[in-house]
Amino acid sequence: MRTALPLLILGLVMATAAPAQVGFGTLLQSISTLQNPGVTAVGVPGNPSITVNEVLAWSQGEANGRMRALFNTQAIGIALGDLDGDGLPLDTPDIDAIGVGSVTLGTNEPSIFDLRLSFAVDVAPLFGAPITSGDVIRLTGIGTRTNVVTRSQLQASLGTTSALNVDGFAELPDGAILVTFNGNGVAFSCNNVLSPLTGQPGSAITCTGGDVFLIRPPFGALPAIFAYRQAELASVVSSSVNYGSGYTLSEVRDIEAQPNVPYIDNPSNDLLNAYASGMRPRLLWVNGNDDNVFCFGNAQFPTINPRTSANNVYCLVGNGTASAAGYATNTSSSRVFVDGLAIWPQAMAENTRSTLDVSTHFPTAGSTTFQLAVRSPEPAGARFQLVMALAPNTGLGFPVGSAGFRNLFLSVTDPLLLFSLDPGVVPLLVSVAADALGTAVFGPYPIPTGSAGVRIWFQAFELATPFALTTPTLIRIQ
Repeated sequence: MRTALPLLILGLVMATAAPAQVGFGTLLQSISTLQNPGVTAVGVPGNPSITVNEVLAWSQGEANGRMRALFNTQAIGIALGDLDGDGLPLDTPDIDAIGVGSVTLGTNEPSIFDLRLSFAVDVAPLFGAPITSGDVIRLTGIGTRTNVVTRSQLQASLGTTSALNVDGFAELPDGAILVTFNGNGVAFSCNNVLSPLTGQPGSAITCTGGDVFLIRPPFGALPAIFAYRQAELASVVSSSVNYGSGYTLSEVRDIEAQPNVPYIDNPSNDLLNAYASGMRPRLLWVNGNDDNVFCFGNAQFPTINPRTSANNVYCLVGNGTASAAGYATNTSSSRVFVDGLAIWPQAMAENTRSTLDVSTHFPTAGSTTFQLAVRSPEPAGARFQLVMALAPNTGLGFPVGSAGFRNLFLSVTDPLLLFSLDPGVVPLLVSVAADALGTAVFGPYPIPTGSAGVRIWFQAFELATPFALTTPTLIRIQ
């Protein structure tokens, strides 16, 4: 019976109502490593420990806090697998672009396996093919992945030999993608893009890194289409009518198609109506060295005016002072820069974003100060139950529900997991009550002497209904 105990307890916890929805949609972002000097921590009310290369999420209308970590660097690293050979899958390359796939029915937040990622530099994993900065990947299991599109496919679609570095990516409902590249204003020759003059491919066209291309499946087999030219986006950013004064387009950092709004005409880039009867999605994008989200199409569809956040949660201007999703550190001399952008086109409940962090990944045997902490949008008083294992799960992990992280990354047959769910041990692994910012702390715990070299995996779940599972993490005792 003891081998069934973890499944029984988790099943009982899960047998609850679905979480209540809040807001009107969810904005996903990732913070750039190129933040201003002097920004030592990304201060967000309700979540002061956000760091670069986490995937953040904010749903309009939330009562407790603002931007929250949806997937912290530890969760992304574990899903990617060990990259540097140190035995710990905690290696997260610099994220250049993020995206999400189609909405999974019955959920109100993406799984980590819905995430699309492109990195700023080439990555050479211990296992599997190298990942170039021109690839977009999707995680398919713990330590496994697949390509959404490769640099060579993008090169074929554009007709270029340039070493393309993806800076922005968005996936459309019909399988087509929007993509833009590093190097705003940097020109390169394209021989397979539909010509704005003839509507046909085959002639040499000058492309730039700030152009946004529409690429249809099968990728590499069909010519690319200009969705937006860099000059179009620059004119929107600099327009005093749209955004006031003081903005210039330094670089298109990431892009997304606005959900649930009509497409607009693409008259100068798709003369022969090769895609969607000559239409294109309305674009959202983030600007280099900036934290704002810009949007295209105000004149054609006034209700997406970025100055009226009640009409369009996704277009945010002046995050440092005005936006409800703003970053507290953003003053004129100390700004956070956004490097990744995606949209989850429905609201997330407050219990969906719970991340688990450790005070150190390398605690020393015999030490007594090791702690773990949950960050969440949950209200003060929330408590979480810690579970542990000596080994991870495989594949997609063990699915445990439709709220929170949703996948148990700990082996369900591991003896330490069974031990951590023993009724006599459970009280020792319950967090303190969450504070007003939704942070709940475990420990401090003593690390046993003689345990050097042992690796321990952790996750936690909320001791409340509806059920929420945190992201995973692990340590190696020194």
